[in-house]
Amino acid sequence: MATNLVVVEHASGKLVKATLAAVAAAQKIGGAVHALVLGKGVADVANAVAPYVAQVHVGEHADLGVDVTPKLKIVKLETPPKRTGGRKVGSVQELVQVLHNEAKVI
Repeated sequence: MATNLVVVEHASGKLVKATLAAVAAAQKIGGAVHALVLGKGVADVANAVAPYVAQVHVGEHADLGVDVTPKLKIVKLETPPKRTGGRKVGSVQELVQVLHNEAKVI
């Protein structure tokens, strides 16, 4: 019988719940379900997925560690200015003319 391999998704040392959905789908297919956990310091993740699969394979290496902390700093956040209402055009030809002559987008 076939063996199904589920690549485990995790973030900040925690198992992402979508992984369990993938494991359940693999179990419905039939055969053994194995999990592959890649990353740095993933022992807790491997232990978390172990009860749901026949075997856990761990690929641990310092270069697999990915820093998922945000790199952006919000300096200012404001709502955009209120937009004025548009206008209706009578035909496709008029629309093309407005887009070309006034909006200058075509």
